[in-house]
Amino acid sequence: MDKFAVVLQPGEGEGILASHPVLKHFPEKYAKRCLSRLPARATGFILDRGDNDRLGCTMKVPALFLQAEEGETGSRLHLLKGMARKLKKRGIRYLSLPFAYDFLDPEGISCLENRGIAVLDGFYPLLAGLLLVWKELLIILEKELPFFEVGIWGADTDIGRIWVESIVGVVNHMCLGGQDRKVLEETGREVLNTTGLSCQITQDPDTCLSDKQLTVLAEPVPVPYTICQPSFHFLSCPESIFPVSQQDGVPYESPGVYWIEMGWMAFPRDIVMEQELGPWDELGVLEGLITIGSKIYRNDIRRSRFSLRQVERIQQLYERYPVRLQGFVQSGRKIHFNRFRKEYFSRNNEDIS
Repeated sequence: MDKFAVVLQPGEGEGILASHPVLKHFPEKYAKRCLSRLPARATGFILDRGDNDRLGCTMKVPALFLQAEEGETGSRLHLLKGMARKLKKRGIRYLSLPFAYDFLDPEGISCLENRGIAVLDGFYPLLAGLLLVWKELLIILEKELPFFEVGIWGADTDIGRIWVESIVGVVNHMCLGGQDRKVLEETGREVLNTTGLSCQITQDPDTCLSDKQLTVLAEPVPVPYTICQPSFHFLSCPESIFPVSQQDGVPYESPGVYWIEMGWMAFPRDIVMEQELGPWDELGVLEGLITIGSKIYRNDIRRSRFSLRQVERIQQLYERYPVRLQGFVQSGRKIHFNRFRKEYFSRNNEDIS
């Protein structure tokens, strides 16, 4: 069986330098000069408890998270070539790095793939988990959701269309927003013909998203918009940075405002990790596991265009392993659904029985 490696994110609240065991003691000016030349460093293994087989490893590569101007292109390519050699020696074929395309340019991706290392960016499992969170909210908030006003920004993209297909038929008020008005109107007509729901169409992010109880960001939002309480915001963009703010309304992090970054998944009991991982690192492990464990995911789903059918196939893989949804991640923090129920309904003075 092929193996995988997960590149760990810099620790929450730590700088890249502060998380390094040696450079954190150096003056920052000198440490930065060294950082772009540091080799990849393995930090632990991912094991199968049943036979103690090593499925993969975790590694720290701080130079990958440097801004482009801080590291020379030549130094980065040299780093990637060295990484590829080490990974091949360990029998590792897959490098899992959520939002990889934010940190590696096309030349860097090609450098790895030309040396037999496939790059996993984590987005398909991320999207599958977000849609599982949506399904769970359907159960928890079944009495309220039909009356929520919904805005989907990026409804003219494949990702946005997946959300339209998932949400339509549940809510009574939905606004479709994006750049391509023709595609938006075609999607609106399909929704009208299949469900009878007439959707508002707009190319203005503020109109699409402001004062909505539920929003989906399938693309980055170029302008501020107004946030209301309570509200749920699914961050469903392949890019890791969301320029989200508000002109009026409640602050970004307020009680009753939920920014859902990903689903919090529980791994199978026979999977053992030698160190505690953050949510984004766990996402990398998750895609590594399903990649080496499923030929369908490896050779079919990963290579396919985004669609609701492909997402549902990933969710079926989760059931088989099993990988179970237990909550969601907000601002890098894991929130169990039991905690969410208590907080949400106590704030709204409703019975949770």
